[in-house]
Amino acid sequence: MKKIFLLLAITFLSSSFADAAQMGYSITSYKAVFEPVQNTNMVKVTLHIEYHVTSGVKTGGFKFIGNYNTTEIAATDDEGNPLEIILSNTNENKLEWFFDKVEAGNNKIIKLSFVLSNLLQKHDDLYTLRAVWAGVFKTDVKNSEYILVFPGKQKPFITDCTPRDYIIENISGKWQLVARQRHLTEKEFIVSFDTNTSKTGEEIHFEQTVDRISSEKDDEVFMTWIYVFISIFTVIIAKKYFNNNKGSDGSGCSGSSCGGGGCGGCGD
Repeated sequence: MKKIFLLLAITFLSSSFADAAQMGYSITSYKAVFEPVQNTNMVKVTLHIEYHVTSGVKTGGFKFIGNYNTTEIAATDDEGNPLEIILSNTNENKLEWFFDKVEAGNNKIIKLSFVLSNLLQKHDDLYTLRAVWAGVFKTDVKNSEYILVFPGKQKPFITDCTPRDYIIENISGKWQLVARQRHLTEKEFIVSFDTNTSKTGEEIHFEQTVDRISSEKDDEVFMTWIYVFISIFTVIIAKKYFNNNKGSDGSGCSGSSCGGGGCGGCGD
């Protein structure tokens, strides 16, 4: 009986170590591209994942993608060969894909694509894409990119974005928001934007700057007129005083002192 128990224990431990060896991998690059389908609430999602196996073998992967209606599911490797992919749901939609075994020291690149309904929410003129699952993995992820390709040709006005560090680019006539992370720490990708306004953030900032400068100019002109008024008033008072006291103590305005700039009221 003891021998049987010992044999079972050894078998269990061996199986556990084999499974642990299979888990030796990391994700060296990850790109999630979100393309809203114009005039709908659907979004086409494309995930590019590159694995690096450090120990054991890897034969597949999985990703939870929320509880959205999911269609048009496909998976390929880096050579375009189709891969088996399965969609299941317990508490959340789960994609699981399979490929030929990849041994330690090798890389594997895969591409997943699918369409999610209701991922893009609209309230008045404001759209919000909320993919809280975008960067959730059980292993380390390096060199990640979240990309949102905006519908239409107009540059959008971004009202909020997670991650906070992003850029807006125009690539092949399409405006894109790109958020890059060298080490993926911001798991959520959430963007709120307005495509119906003709103003971009830069234009609004410029107009506010112009208004501020115009206001400052108005204040400057007003203060200049006050200075001129005070100067004229001072000159009139000084003239009256000097005319009444001219030649009495040598401090009056004479022709010679005027030429030398010694009297502020000369030239009259």
